[in-house]
Amino acid sequence: MPLPLYLVNVARPRSWTIFKDFRRARRMRRETSTLHICGDPGGSPRRKDSPVADVQKEFPPELFQHAVESAYDAILITTPGIDEPEPLIEWVNPAFERMTGYSREEVVGRSPRILQGPKTDRAMLDRLRDDLANGRTFHGQGINYRKDGTEYQVEWNISALRDESGAVKHWVAIQRDMAERLRQTEELEARVKERTRELEGFLYTVSHDFRAPLRAIMSASMILIEDYGDQIDREGQSELKRQSAAAKKLGVLMDDLLRLSRLTRAEMHPEEVDLTALCREVAEEVTRNAGATCEVTVEEGLKATGDAALLRLLFQNLLENAVKFAKKDGSPKIEIGQEEGAIFVRDEGIGFAQDKAERIFGPFERLHTEAEYPGTGVGLANVKRIVDRHSGRVWAEGRPGEGATFWVRLGH
Repeated sequence: MPLPLYLVNVARPRSWTIFKDFRRARRMRRETSTLHICGDPGGSPRRKDSPVADVQKEFPPELFQHAVESAYDAILITTPGIDEPEPLIEWVNPAFERMTGYSREEVVGRSPRILQGPKTDRAMLDRLRDDLANGRTFHGQGINYRKDGTEYQVEWNISALRDESGAVKHWVAIQRDMAERLRQTEELEARVKERTRELEGFLYTVSHDFRAPLRAIMSASMILIEDYGDQIDREGQSELKRQSAAAKKLGVLMDDLLRLSRLTRAEMHPEEVDLTALCREVAEEVTRNAGATCEVTVEEGLKATGDAALLRLLFQNLLENAVKFAKKDGSPKIEIGQEEGAIFVRDEGIGFAQDKAERIFGPFERLHTEAEYPGTGVGLANVKRIVDRHSGRVWAEGRPGEGATFWVRLGH
């Protein structure tokens, strides 16, 4: 059954784009008539002097017919009604037959509701009806049912074909089976997880195996200074001290790298956590260890579901970051609270340029020299990794000299 010519140019997205572009061109020339594909339901074109007529010469109907018949996506065309018993199916392509198990003869004259079943999303159907009733193209995903009753997940795109007066003549629906896309996504995710495990294993091995040689270097340097200091000049002793300090720094980096690796490998134990109590306890520890006088305000009633140990480490890193980057001329003031479901840690420190907000969560990323602010640059990477383990999102806002706010939204 040939596809009617007047439907060809909406059955495929590319030709629909051409249709819209020419309509836009006509508007630019201040012509008021609505551009449309010329033809009648029998498929016989009516010749007109218009840009569309040129397109039909350039792209013969047989080309569009072949494209639609060969399409991988299912295409069905229905009558224009929305209320039962309409819309009714008028035409489907071979991909629809392969996807659903119905033949064209079995579905023509019937409602697309034959594809619905127990798991069909009624809210999606309501949105579909609302979009079509208000002249919008519908995009959505849901579960349909084949002729044999088996389920398949689909992505829908439904738009209207209108006549010169703007009235809907047909609905054109494109249905894409998402099984292959979901399979490819699952394969990609599995590959990423495997590569991540390999990388984490490598990092763990490197971090662990480097510790003994580093300890030997530090010990040897100190033994030389203590036992043979009188035989080594001042410059030699200075070099040995620098060597020991560098080995110690590398050891700290290895420890941080090992800790970062463990964050992804650690087993999760989700539970409801009293974040108010946790943050107050962590704040006391952080300020005591830093030897700083801080004013930390924690909102009452903060709760979250997650791994308590990981959440403790998350807020420990955020608070250590706030204390470290406090202004030098006053006591740090830090506020922890919640807005619109996201927990925030806000400080009045040195801040940062907003265009660096994404960069600061990378491992070993630093916005300042170690001489200015000591550290390895792993703290915020730990925060990002922990939030990822909770299927959440972390982001930061800051302005130089005006402090920073770190936001955490945990998933379920």
